[in-house]
Amino acid sequence: MLPIWHLFVELTVCTGDFPGPNTIGFMNILLRAETATGAQQKLSAYFSDHGWSIVKVESARMIGLDFIAEDDDFADLVTRAHAHPDPIILGTLHSYKTN
Repeated sequence: MLPIWHLFVELTVCTGDFPGPNTIGFMNILLRAETATGAQQKLSAYFSDHGWSIVKVESARMIGLDFIAEDDDFADLVTRAHAHPDPIILGTLHSYKTN
């Protein structure tokens, strides 16, 4: 089974669920891939299907089976990712407005 990667990304969201035509935000995402680059490519393809796009990957790290999260919400993301064979687990989008 492929390793799980944690990507912390800045992204643009184009959807009627958010204010304005383009909302920018940050999100924790967990998914399986061979490498960090592969994880970013997989995520970019997934986002393009939804009208979202990655602005910048702030960090990418592999999550091992022995990983212990300090935050309960993030621990839930990790648990869910380990339970699925091909997950793309999205955390909460923290958005902000630009001028």
